[in-house]
Amino acid sequence: MRVIWNTEATRQLDLLLDYVGQEFGLRAMRNLYTRLLSYEPLLAANPGIGRKEPLLENHPKGFRSIVVHKYCKLIYYVEEDGIHIADLWDTRREPRTQSDNVK
Repeated sequence: MRVIWNTEATRQLDLLLDYVGQEFGLRAMRNLYTRLLSYEPLLAANPGIGRKEPLLENHPKGFRSIVVHKYCKLIYYVEEDGIHIADLWDTRREPRTQSDNVK
């Protein structure tokens, strides 16, 4: 299966990488980016690897999540055309406010 990043997830990724680059430097930003991208083939081979996201359990898309860094959680769902990455959540923030943005 192919992995598809939606607009919100791409926006969150850009914001996260900008923040990490400014606060911790380019090396940390590159390391985080590499780490995030390393999950794409893992998800493509094993779409059910993430656990069902409790805050989105009633959503018809069946969102799942996987922690890719201690401060970052990837939110995704699976459809016939591929695995859709819907959002990136900052695990330090209030989860309910972040779940309101997922569509």
